[in-house]
Amino acid sequence: MIANLIAGPQIAVTQPIRIGDAVIVEGELGSIEEISSAYVVIAVWDQRRLIVPLSYFLERPFQNWALNSSGLIQPIYIQFDYSVPVDIVRNELHAILRSTPSLGWARVESPGSELKERTRELRAPVSAANAGQAWDLRCRVREQLVRFLNARFPGALPHTRIMIEPELPHSKALAASK
Repeated sequence: MIANLIAGPQIAVTQPIRIGDAVIVEGELGSIEEISSAYVVIAVWDQRRLIVPLSYFLERPFQNWALNSSGLIQPIYIQFDYSVPVDIVRNELHAILRSTPSLGWARVESPGSELKERTRELRAPVSAANAGQAWDLRCRVREQLVRFLNARFPGALPHTRIMIEPELPHSKALAASK
């Protein structure tokens, strides 16, 4: 209770959260719906409400996606086989973004690729007008890229490969000698 009494004025002055901010608290994405003198109500994407003590926002880390502005950059990650030309995937990414103006995307940052142990990973940071649009854009673009890869490069999405070596004539001789 004392922590909340101290937290109230400090949050009022510093404003790390405001009503309407998109936040991630305890792994849950939601929007600040209410700020009282003792607790904060976060409306979670699936219609639940997360009730968090006011002092939480001073004592623990959390993500505020709308602290300085409502615009947001969201990374899209997609993994695919080394055999797929990354330039073709980048071109498709730009085509998808050009065809989705209703989501309010602003731009795609420099998409880069990284070689993982079994796949290539394309990271494409895209920006949108607000957190909700950025999330929708991220999901829609990723789904369309998966659809594109399945259609254009069947089998290019991550899968496990097992290579069975043929038995060599000398391996039988080694086994017999043991």
